[in-house]
Amino acid sequence: MAKSRVRSQVETYQKQLLAHGDHPTSLFQTLETQTLRFDHMMQRILETSAGGFTLHDVGCGLGHLHEYLNKKKVKHRYSGSDIVPEAVALFHQKFPKLKVKCADFLSLNTNKKYDFVVCNGILHFPAGTDSSQWRNFGYKLIKHMFTNAKKGVAFNFLTTYKTTENHSLFYFDPKDVFDFSQKHLSRFVHLDHAYPLYEATITVFTKEYMQTRFKQATFKKYFR
Repeated sequence: MAKSRVRSQVETYQKQLLAHGDHPTSLFQTLETQTLRFDHMMQRILETSAGGFTLHDVGCGLGHLHEYLNKKKVKHRYSGSDIVPEAVALFHQKFPKLKVKCADFLSLNTNKKYDFVVCNGILHFPAGTDSSQWRNFGYKLIKHMFTNAKKGVAFNFLTTYKTTENHSLFYFDPKDVFDFSQKHLSRFVHLDHAYPLYEATITVFTKEYMQTRFKQATFKKYFR
């Protein structure tokens, strides 16, 4: 399944990139929706990491998250991965000094962990992949992201709480994703469903990171 999934995903985004170039439209977004997604995806991370952090952007596309953080003057060390060769090539032209790999994040074997691992929008388009397989892929990806994070992960997904439906997209039940995150990642989960798009953002912090933020004796019993 993995090879056909990757191939169909690459073909889907290649068409967009060739048609629209270095623009959010190549990623099935507008500048406004992309910025709103970044705002909500990074909100909890920025609230807790004012001193800077390392970040891996899964499905980094054209480097727009790095540009977003630069505009906000956020201190960060960025790396990314993407399966679309043309997107990675354009990324390298824009930011030749950044470490970005053309690879499926699930296949990346690295001994290095990042403070945070994030992904924006890549769970939206199954590109013909069977629904159950796509759901399983989504959960597998989220779990792998968390395995590679020292402090936490953030990701978004389309929500089943909607008033319209596009059958080419995939909608997760936010209750299920929250439950999965609690059972398989960490109990320190934030679910954000309070913005106009038909989607939600989840941020999950590791127990170890939360312990560094709440060092007072009062909280020790909550980390046993």
